[in-house]
Amino acid sequence: MFNSMLSRARWSARAAAVAGGLALLIAGAIVPLSGFAAAPANLCAATDYQCVISYGDKAIAARQNALSTLNSRVTEQFTDKRVTASDNATLTGDISTNESGLSALKTKLDADTDATTARADFRSIYTAFRIYAVVLPRDYHELWLDMVIHKDGQLVSNETLIRDAINGAPASVQTQANQLFSDYQTQVTNAQAQTAAALQILPQLTVSAFNANPTAYKTTFGSYKTDIQTAAQDTRAAIYDLHQIVRLLKSAS
Repeated sequence: MFNSMLSRARWSARAAAVAGGLALLIAGAIVPLSGFAAAPANLCAATDYQCVISYGDKAIAARQNALSTLNSRVTEQFTDKRVTASDNATLTGDISTNESGLSALKTKLDADTDATTARADFRSIYTAFRIYAVVLPRDYHELWLDMVIHKDGQLVSNETLIRDAINGAPASVQTQANQLFSDYQTQVTNAQAQTAAALQILPQLTVSAFNANPTAYKTTFGSYKTDIQTAAQDTRAAIYDLHQIVRLLKSAS
């Protein structure tokens, strides 16, 4: 039984590395939630619709590239079995929807023959999609959230194995091991409460919500981000407790 538990703990050590590295995963994708104006199009002459189209095509290409990078990150985590098939489908589906929408907008923009229409389509890159202000920050954090939820589920599934290992250990270490196990359970429970709170907020993080009130959106997103960060910290604490339990039982064997 102990060997099995030790093997699980080593597997959880990799989980700790994952949890610790999630900030790096999202660091390159998080951008300010304000300040996205359609300035480049304003550099064009009033009637130069080709100039507006050129700026628009570049803006769309940049967002398509960013979405492709996000899709690769999601695929990596799914391949490594750190998120579920359902999680993967939800995120890649949202990415695909935005990619298709941007492609359709590019087709429309490229066919414009006057500056007024071209400028309106250019503004749609921002107002209809909000890739940098909404989609990327939200979806990268959702990926992180999914990973934490998946890991917490695995930690819960280990509880019977851990309890049996402690009960089979020498009496001299059981008190300390049970204290660690109690904290382990508390940390997992706390993490699950935080992820549940984040899941309640997620449906509010929409493009329309941002357009309606960017300041309120930023506050809501801040709460979402904090809930996920706190959950990840709790999960790491539980994993550390597990390592301590294994080390303690190993020293007594």
